[in-house]
Amino acid sequence: MSTRDEEVEALTRLALEAAEMGRWDAVLQSYEKREALLAGADMSVSLARRLHAIDCAIHEKVRVALVALGAALGEIAAARRRMSGLERQLASRWNGSILMSHRV
Repeated sequence: MSTRDEEVEALTRLALEAAEMGRWDAVLQSYEKREALLAGADMSVSLARRLHAIDCAIHEKVRVALVALGAALGEIAAARRRMSGLERQLASRWNGSILMSHRV
């Protein structure tokens, strides 16, 4: 294995470690560096298979993060709806008490 191949694989493993920590900016950086190293170069089948396996693991981390993010956004939306409902209830009670105090 050439030095370039070792560096490409190391960058890909670094991207996996970053994905495991949720450091998506570091994942992107690693892929950009890897892309630059691979530009116009041939790759052995064995290296391609190793990179593909790591890439699949990273893809799974991304998928899990997106599902978690979607769930969190759903919870936030539900909380906002509840808060909006409470706000409307409080506003109507407040307006009702003002009207009652003016009638007295």
